[in-house]
Amino acid sequence: MTEKYLHIIGIIWLSIFVIGTTIHLYQIGQEKQIKDKKRSKLNLLKQISKLNFPINLLLISITTLCLGLYATRMLLAKIYFAGIIGILLIVCAVIAGYYSIVAILLYLQYYRLERHREIEYNINRKEIIIRNTRDNKIEILMESEISKIEINQSKGNLRMPTSEFEFIKYITNTGQVHHITSLQTSVINLIDFFKNKNKKFVYNQFNWIK
Repeated sequence: MTEKYLHIIGIIWLSIFVIGTTIHLYQIGQEKQIKDKKRSKLNLLKQISKLNFPINLLLISITTLCLGLYATRMLLAKIYFAGIIGILLIVCAVIAGYYSIVAILLYLQYYRLERHREIEYNINRKEIIIRNTRDNKIEILMESEISKIEINQSKGNLRMPTSEFEFIKYITNTGQVHHITSLQTSVINLIDFFKNKNKKFVYNQFNWIK
């Protein structure tokens, strides 16, 4: 691959990173505390915002792995310092790649849940309306009908790509379970939505929906 093509790839990658980061910062500004009445729906900007970090980290890990493999070849030429650096790069690439792949898999699980849903939060009436956009089926969560709330948040390093993926679980008096994920809105916005209900906080490294 010529130097010209490497420059083109670098410019495209940098452009994608800048655009994705800008969208992510914009979405953070949009996810303000829920007031009065608000609707949310999984749109393209939210998807780009959540995938920006994992995908870029995955590309970085692939690049680092290639550099590491190239550097370890120096061990054959008895250039030990470069070879050791190569081994360290490979280890870093594997770790970064692992977390980025897990984050992408979390996104896919959340996406399957949220892709056909529109959610309305009415803080005055203390209710959450979940609407299926395919068949217009509507489910209403009212404070009086909720028996348990479980808030699943990330623990440890919040700079990890997996820390973007959290969810809140509502269990009704009849045993029905409803999930709202961070693809819709920040879980922090929903912690005090039903103020009079007891809440259980669960901290996981990876918040898989079960």
